[in-house]
Amino acid sequence: MAYIDNKGKIRGTAGPVVYRMYRDKNIVQGKPGKIKQSGGSIRASTEFGLSSSAAAVIRRAFEPAYIHRDGKAVSRSTQQVYRSLRNSLTGSIGQRDLHDANLQDLLGMDFNGSSPLSEILQISHSVSRDAEGNLEVTLGRFNPREDVKKAAGYPKRASRYRIRLMAVAFDFRQEYLEYLDIKDLDLQGSQIMEAQPSV
Repeated sequence: MAYIDNKGKIRGTAGPVVYRMYRDKNIVQGKPGKIKQSGGSIRASTEFGLSSSAAAVIRRAFEPAYIHRDGKAVSRSTQQVYRSLRNSLTGSIGQRDLHDANLQDLLGMDFNGSSPLSEILQISHSVSRDAEGNLEVTLGRFNPREDVKKAAGYPKRASRYRIRLMAVAFDFRQEYLEYLDIKDLDLQGSQIMEAQPSV
């Protein structure tokens, strides 16, 4: 039902017509019709929904490791997860999840595009597994004055630095995560950390 508000503007619906306001203008438009989705489009939208849920779990897992994220972090992480699913060699569209996906597409996921970790933190590192399956992290020598490149808008010097290493287990089917280990390496502003062969 359409009506006239206290400013003399028409609002609401009358048959197939919708009346609304936009920037002090009375807009008249047709009602949107129902769109019949094909089976393929339903499966694709389901997969995008799965990507969105999985990306949210990943962002939640790494919140303790970052303070600021940019406004595009949600869409960027969802796109990376979606790309990873699309590159999956197993599972059917709409049914597969990150357990079926190619996780290489998630390497280098940044939560703040204005301050990409690979550009800001210039420290060599590697992650591997030993013969028993345990994770081994190796860090190169770290000199904050040389190895931290500040992004615009951040202070030139910091009084302390923290390198946080996190091992997280995910079950994307249950949207569940568990922190297996968190290790912080704290340094004062000009303190140099020698290479860490195994952290």
